[in-house]
Amino acid sequence: MFYVSSLLLATYTAVKTHGVSPLVNAAAMKTFGASYFGLWMIQNFLRPARMGLSVAISPGTDKIVEFFRRYVPRNEKGPAFALTVFCVNVLGTFAYMFGGFFLIQALTGVSLELSSLSGLLVAAKAARGGPA
Repeated sequence: MFYVSSLLLATYTAVKTHGVSPLVNAAAMKTFGASYFGLWMIQNFLRPARMGLSVAISPGTDKIVEFFRRYVPRNEKGPAFALTVFCVNVLGTFAYMFGGFFLIQALTGVSLELSSLSGLLVAAKAARGGPA
């Protein structure tokens, strides 16, 4: 949640500052990078609080695991836990991230050009010296 929130906030900052997506504009990408790095540094100082939050929400997580136990074979806790992790961590993270991107586009009126993301990934691989 913290890293996706930082991603969304840095994206919003870049779009609001430059009026274009950071995926298609170098200046917006610099603003995005600086914003994300700053938020990442702040998160490292907040790590103890994040650990405390994890402990505080663990009873809720246990309730979700128990909910899924009713739907897995033999009421086993392992598969129920795996299903919880998949639903919350994978599906929940993607829903939060893409919902945030949609909200940024709605608030700013600027398309984020997410289709340009593949070009960015190819460029990152090329910069690292990996196969394109």
